Amino acid sequence: MELGDLQEAGIKHLLWKKQVRAILDNRCPLEELRDISHKGCDFGKWLYSGVLDNAVMLKEAKELETIHIEAHMIFSRIAHFKTAENIAAAENEYKNLEEISKKIIGLLTALGRSSKERA
Repeated sequence: MELGDLQEAGIKHLLWKKQVRAILDNRCPLEELRDISHKGCDFGKWLYSGVLDNAVMLKEAKELETIHIEAHMIFSRIAHFKTAENIAAAENEYKNLEEISKKIIGLLTALGRSSKERA
């Protein structure tokens, strides 16, 4: 796994999170992300493009998959609360998304270190 691929994956995730923030701030319509699954987003496409098949990093990749799915579950709750105009609850869920996002970036960083050490 190339370091550039990991960095690009991190950027894809952060752009998705930025779009979620834009939805909460009414700068982007909810429909932009509502129907995108964890396998259909740019990060998910990367993750399911063979990363999970890499036996050397299987444990880390599986953990990344679990956390990524959790991020999409949080987004589903954000969308629900935003639609119901319960902005306080949506903002609270966004805080949870920020914590999950830190874990995703941390795992990508760890994977990058591991791949450098194995090279």
